This record gives sequence, C-alpha cells and structure tokens, in this order.
Amino acid sequence: MPKQIGFLGPVGTFGHEAAKTWLPEGPHVPYPSHLHVLEAVEKNEVSLGVVAVENSIDGPVTDVLDYLIHDARRVRVCGEVVMNISQCLWGRHGTVLEDVQVVFSHPKGLGQCAKNIHALFPKAKQIATDSTAGAVIQMLESDVPAVAIAGKAAAQEGAVILQENVQDRQRNSTRFWVVGRRSARPTGCDKTSLAFETFKDKPGALLTIYAIFAARGLNLSRMESRPAKTALGQYVFLVDVEAHREDLELKDALVAARRCTSRLKVFGSYPQWREQA
Repeated sequence: MPKQIGFLGPVGTFGHEAAKTWLPEGPHVPYPSHLHVLEAVEKNEVSLGVVAVENSIDGPVTDVLDYLIHDARRVRVCGEVVMNISQCLWGRHGTVLEDVQVVFSHPKGLGQCAKNIHALFPKAKQIATDSTAGAVIQMLESDVPAVAIAGKAAAQEGAVILQENVQDRQRNSTRFWVVGRRSARPTGCDKTSLAFETFKDKPGALLTIYAIFAARGLNLSRMESRPAKTALGQYVFLVDVEAHREDLELKDALVAARRCTSRLKVFGSYPQWREQA
C-alpha cells in the first residue's frame, strides 16, 4: 500500500501541519478525531497516522494515551514531531470583542488560552469543537457574535485574524506521535515509550521500576500517570526512555521490569525529534 498519513482534520489543523512535516509529499488523509486516526492505522486503512500526545501548556492528550494503553493491538509509535504552536483569535470582518457571546475551539485550544479567554470574554460561552480548524468554520456559521481559536493555517473565506499569539504563554509547543504498525529501526538517538502497572499495595514498587532503568544508565525523559480504569487509586504509569528497545541496556531493563510489574506494554521505539534547520 502506498504511504498515506492520517491526521485530525479538516485541512488547516496543527495535526495537518505535523503530517506535512513528517510526510511532505502526502497523501494526507483527514479524519474527524484522533481515535479515528488510530483506528484507521489499526485497520490498515492508512499506513501512518499523526496524533497529538502532549502540549507544553495544557498537558497530555488523554484520549490518545488511553487508546494506546487499553485498545491498541497493532498500532506502534514510530516517530515524533514537535510543533511550535501559535494560537490566533479568528472572527468575522467587523467583529467587536465586547459583543462576543461564544468562543469556539478544540478543548486543547481552549485550555492553552484559558486565562486570555477569561480576560477577553468573561461572559462568553466556550464551545469545544472537534478541531481548531473546524472551530473557524463553526464561528463563521454561528448565529450570534463569535470568535474561534486556531492556527494561521485554518484560514477560511470571510474569517480574519483579530489577534495573534493568544495562548497564555508565548512559548507553546505540541508533541505529536507518528503511528504505524511497526517501530522504527535504531538510529543511535532514539526514544522508547511504554506503559506499566505496578503490583497493588507494594511499598516502593514505583521506585523499584525507576531504579531498574537508572542502574543501566537509561534516562527517563517523561513520566506521568493515567487511571487504570479498574478501580479508584489504580494507575498506569507512562514513561519515555532515551534508548531503542533493541539496545542491549533497554532490552535487559525491560526483562527486569516485567518481573516487577503486573503489566508492561511498549508503545514503540522511534528517532528523537530534532529541530529542523
């Protein structure tokens, strides 16, 4: 099958920009949600997909993480793209900010701009959309004065940028995972993402796992947790290890870690992102 890459559509989303960064020649296939992208890769409808996984202001993209933890069978993380994110405030020609009643954006867009939205539109209703680009379309279709938060690529006829860089912090970036049906080959500068659960009510269980990686000189560059969805207080821990799963040190660490966990799942190994020249 020719290489195709799925992304959260429509055209003009940050996911579309990430897809073009990874596979410039395309074809780029839009889907209505991150879950649709992941399922398309799972079913081999497309060879690759790109999904947001975390933002520097608003944190993890939980639906993506939960799918990979609980539902993915064939999907593997095989790459990453880090995008600088500049959120713009879109409106119609002649929009008066004081009259705005509705703010449209993807939940992550609303989260990245939460303080500024409150300051600019303290009485406006916030409506979550499937994507930032879709928010601009819904703004144009709104029957009441409205604005949308999206990137510059989300331009539509009749929409104008009222303000740029409306995110709460000027330094804003989103990390995307490229997913396929196999991990990438080792490059010598790689990362492996995995999830695990510890045995319940065992003191020091988490420390034991981290010590396994530390003893082998393996750096954990990201650590977080998600509910295990089995009982209150039960968690799945997610880590990124700066190594490839084929590296001897990580191979050995994974063998040791499996003995100390009730479940361990490797999402995939892939080259670490490097800013493009």
